[in-house]
Amino acid sequence: ELHHVAGTHILNDMFHIHYDGHFGTINTYRLGRLPSVPVDWAEINAAWGLATQLLVCLAKRLNHRFAHWTPVHAGSMSKMERLS
Repeated sequence: ELHHVAGTHILNDMFHIHYDGHFGTINTYRLGRLPSVPVDWAEINAAWGLATQLLVCLAKRLNHRFAHWTPVHAGSMSKMERLS
C-alpha cells in the first residue's frame, strides 16, 4: 500500500500539521482550547474541518472503507456520520 501514498507529499503542502505551545495545529488553526488560553470556536471548527478533509483525502487515496463511522467533509461544519 506504500505505492498508494507515494504521491501524498502534496498533502504535506496542503495540510501543515504542527504545534503551537500546548496546541496541535493544522494550517496554523488550533485544534482545541485551554481554560487559560481561550480559542475562538470558529478557529477550532476550521481546524477540525481541515483535519476531516485530510482524513477523507487519505481514505480515498488508500481506498479505505470505514466500518462504523465515516467522516463528512463540510468545511467548519464537518462531522462524523454513523454507517448503518
